[in-house]
Amino acid sequence: MRLLTVALDVALAVIGLGFFIYGDVATNRTVRVIGVIVVTVAIVGGAILAVTRERDT
Repeated sequence: MRLLTVALDVALAVIGLGFFIYGDVATNRTVRVIGVIVVTVAIVGGAILAVTRERDT
């Protein structure tokens, strides 16, 4: 279960980064903002995973 959660978090970060880069290249501000939001959610999710991992051990 933990491996699946980490994989989903990494996938979310990659998708967000892809949106950000595409928005930057296409000069589309809305797509860039969506990319930043998705990457931020992935970072927060990663931080939550790190905290819960330390608590489990």
